[in-house]
Amino acid sequence: KSIFWGDSRQPSNCIALSDQLLTVTVSTHVVCSLLCAARRCEAFEFDNGVCTVSKVTLPGSLTATFRTPVPTNTSTEVARGKPVTAVPNYMTLTKEFAVDGRNDTRYHSDATGAYKTPWLLVNLVGAMLVQKVRLLPYVGVMPGRINNYQILLGNDVPPTAMDFSQYDLVGAIPGPVPLGEKWYEFDVSPPRCSRYVAVYKNVATTDYIMEISEMEVFVLN
Repeated sequence: KSIFWGDSRQPSNCIALSDQLLTVTVSTHVVCSLLCAARRCEAFEFDNGVCTVSKVTLPGSLTATFRTPVPTNTSTEVARGKPVTAVPNYMTLTKEFAVDGRNDTRYHSDATGAYKTPWLLVNLVGAMLVQKVRLLPYVGVMPGRINNYQILLGNDVPPTAMDFSQYDLVGAIPGPVPLGEKWYEFDVSPPRCSRYVAVYKNVATTDYIMEISEMEVFVLN
């Protein structure tokens, strides 16, 4: 039995926190235990590919209790080619370039001054256990533009643009940064069940433009 996310009909390795018993299909006992840790469950059971987790005592013969999961490095990058939304772009430097798998393209936000706190939102098309986010800002000759970057995870589209109040902050680049292109890595521990990954410049400054060469999101298999 698989849990599906909302009306997308996409299989998910995550489940919503609930007082009621829930089950989801996963590959291994380790993934089941990590799922339990990510959702702060009180008990879990893994049986023939089916993970059962609960906030309360498991019924019947399901008596397994939570134990710290065995560390695993098995993960997959999932952001490439996924749907992206963002504030309008400058010229032809569109939002899709942020997840096209290339470092020689980039997203450049609007330069008119209409969007002083720009953002970019990647839809993973299903809730997944996010383990790491990597961001490659485009520095070029304008390192001052790399300021007040926040990396955020969430499960719903923000109700209004720039309202990331229900998202979890998992990383930040305060800036400014030195000259030279550099990847920034943000480990998510424990992994978090998320469908959306956002980059948000949450403070309006004179260097308000956002430029992103690439973003990668790694999830547990």
